[in-house]
Order: sequence, then structure tokens, then C-alpha cells
Amino acid sequence: MLAGRRAIVTGASRGIGLSISKSLAELGASVTMLARNSDALYDNVKTLATPEKQEHKFVSYDLAALARGQEPENHGFLLEAFNESSILVNCAGTTANTLLARAPQQSIVDTISTNLIAPIVLSKLAIKPFTKISKSQDQKPVIVNVASVLSFTGITSPGTTVYAASKAGLLGFTKSLASELRGSIRVNAVLPALVKETDMGKTAPAGNNFPVIKMEDAVNNTVELITDESLNGKLLIADGKGPRFLETSPNK
Repeated sequence: MLAGRRAIVTGASRGIGLSISKSLAELGASVTMLARNSDALYDNVKTLATPEKQEHKFVSYDLAALARGQEPENHGFLLEAFNESSILVNCAGTTANTLLARAPQQSIVDTISTNLIAPIVLSKLAIKPFTKISKSQDQKPVIVNVASVLSFTGITSPGTTVYAASKAGLLGFTKSLASELRGSIRVNAVLPALVKETDMGKTAPAGNNFPVIKMEDAVNNTVELITDESLNGKLLIADGKGPRFLETSPNK
């Protein structure tokens, strides 16, 4: 299904990012895994399937450098990864699980940087090479941003105000970029509920009513946004009640 295509997945050293990487590899995509932990990436890239004899890679990179205004042009290996790719999954994310009154300012900055600024900058880097590919391939390049049900669904959890704000910003970015690119590159977002198998899920102080989904569901919904060519500018809620799209139009 994805043979001949390369995907960049951030946050790929563990959790949802790693699981998405495995799923895309099984579908025939060559995967470039991007995260800070080089040791984990080195081990994990060897676990990806190769049904199409594809080549998988990894890039050890601190996304916080992008948020600090460090020009990515200084890192040729990062730009090189985009030049041969047509799929970007912005999955890297962080949260401190701290009440706002107690949150250190640096923690606030780090959360916004990783969850919102980094995906924006990475998407910017993808536009030129993706647009070039768009003119030569039948399948449109695609960007998928991994947000959260905490972003814009009325679901809340104490200690996640900054996290929710960053993910809500990601939704606005998704809709606006999809409109700006006018279909030359598809841009979608998935809003998963709590995934207990992740490090974040294990430590989240969610109550009994907080929606929980399996890793498999979060991954499958993300893959749908990648493979379904009809989907663009869509925000897909994955909260265990059946996948559905978030309607943001004031006329709805």
C-alpha cells in the first residue's frame, strides 16, 4: 500500500511514534525514525518489517533546537531526510502533568516547543520537497499531526493545561495549513484518548471517566489519515467511541 514511499516519524523511539513506525513499515513504507535517544533508535530501527525490501533509517535530533530558533539548514542530515520523503508524522510530545500554578516556566516553554513549535517548523521544512514530489506521484504527500482529545473536545484533566493548549494550537495549525496548501499536500490530525501503553499514559493523573484507547486503535486511526487520499484538513477523534471527525465550522 505504501511501497516506494518514505515516512518521517518523530517521537519514534517509543510509544505511539514507534508503533506508527512499525505499522507503516509493514505497509511497505521506508521509515526514517526521528527522536533524541540514539540508543533506542538504533535498537528499534532493526525491528521494523521489510516486506518490500525497503531501507529504514534513524535520525537522532533534539527538536527543541528548532524551537530555540536554531536554523535547521545547519543540519544537512535533517534536510536530507525530507528530500526523499512524502509522509511526515509529527508524533513527538511531552507533558509535565503539573498544575499551572506550580509549573516551572521552563516546563511551559519546553511543552509548547516540543508539541507545537517543532511540528510547525518540521512541516515548513517538508513543504518544498513534498510539493516537488506532489507533481510527480499519483499519491499526494501527507502530514499528520498527533494531537489529543484534551485539545478541543471538552475533555479535561488536572495538570494538563499547557499540554492541552499546545495540542489545541496544533489543530488550528492543521486546518490552516491544509487550506494554505490547497491540496498539493494533505494535512490531517488525529486526537487520541489516553493510551495506557505509553509512558505518558502510565503517569497521567486521569480520572475514571477519562477515555482510554488501545495502542492499536491510535495507530490504525493515524494510518487511515495517511492512506485515505480523500482526507484533507480532517481532525479525527479517537476516544473509544468510534472514530469520527471534529467539526470546527461555526455553521455546524
